[in-house]
Formats: sequence, structure tokens, C-alpha cells
Amino acid sequence: MQEINSKIAGISFNQDVISTLNAGDELLLERDPKNKFDRNAIKILTNEKKHLGFVNRKLAFDVALAMDSGVPVSCIVAQVTGLGFKTQGVNIQLKLGVA
Repeated sequence: MQEINSKIAGISFNQDVISTLNAGDELLLERDPKNKFDRNAIKILTNEKKHLGFVNRKLAFDVALAMDSGVPVSCIVAQVTGLGFKTQGVNIQLKLGVA
């Protein structure tokens, strides 16, 4: 099993959803191979299918390769950052090899 800690990329466009998140919440990962900016893009969604952002582009190739190879990949909210500020962020933990 491999654990990766990162931030959600592109979350500044989805600030309204962040207030519903808590540390430990499970998130969904969805490959987005038709993404015009990155064919390795992986969307990060809430369990209600609300789009939060993407796996960091620097990590997306390896995570996409794992997902495409059938390796289970899970994602949880590690921390919501910037509470009380105009722009908030979300730290995540990805686990490769664990469903």
C-alpha cells in the first residue's frame, strides 16, 4: 500500500462545496481521460457527486496508471484549510492498493 498526501487542485472554483466537508470524509475519484488539459486528469467528487477539483497534475500520471491497471485507490479528506478566509482548500490522503 502506498499513501500520498496532497491538496485538491482547482478547488478555488468550487468553494461552496468545501463547507460540507469534514476530516475523514471519503471522496470519489473519477478518471477524466478526455480532459483537454491533461489526459491523466482525475476528478475528485463528494459522495453526492459534487465536483471538488482534481488530483494534483504532478501525481495524476501515477495515480491514473494505477486506476487504469485495476489497483484500488481510495481518497479521504485529511484537512479543510483556510476556514474563515475567502478561499479555502482541502488536503487529501490517497491510498493506492486499498479500496
